[in-house]
Amino acid sequence: MFHVEQNYLEKWRAYHRALRQRNCLLKISTRSKELAAWEQEMAAYSTEIQTARTRFMVTVSAHMQALAAKATHYSTSLHLKPGWDIARSLMEELAVARSQDAVAGFTRLGPHRADLTFAVEEREASTALSRGQSKLYVVLLAMALSQAITELGGESPVLLLDDPAAELDRDTQAILIRLISDQGCQSLMSLPNEGSQLPDAKDMAVFHVKRGDIRKMLRSRDS
Repeated sequence: MFHVEQNYLEKWRAYHRALRQRNCLLKISTRSKELAAWEQEMAAYSTEIQTARTRFMVTVSAHMQALAAKATHYSTSLHLKPGWDIARSLMEELAVARSQDAVAGFTRLGPHRADLTFAVEEREASTALSRGQSKLYVVLLAMALSQAITELGGESPVLLLDDPAAELDRDTQAILIRLISDQGCQSLMSLPNEGSQLPDAKDMAVFHVKRGDIRKMLRSRDS
């Protein structure tokens, strides 16, 4: 978000400043006159933060669906839960929640409580996927985020992936590694052995690391 939305970091910090002040005041009294002022500031920034997040997630979701279509036969969806009922004013909800927040010891509503849910074929991914499938979609999500940052921010991130093909069958491994290779950005991947399936890409270098020793491996196209 900081890379693609102008002034997002400034708004996020301002929101958290107001949040910290509210949390401190709740420990003293739920009737403090200062609470309303900080809640008003939180509400103002929360709207801007949610708008920016929604705009970003639309782009991420589009890239995620495209990548998933290439790697699997399943439909996917991403849903951003804002952290409060956006049909109501956050300022009003915070005022109502003061007593319960004071008991809890923290503010329970707001963009700092946002959550991102992921579904495959309209089923919650956390319960519908195996370990291998979960790993696949996590890597695809990282790639979708990378593409969204490039599209919206104009900068290409570096992907750092630790054994991205773990627990996948060989066909899916090959598809995933090819998708990573086709990302168009610099990617650093760790793979468990020399037999891992690698695309025959001219711009890919392979290194073998053993006991701190690093050596470049010659591939058939380099011979």
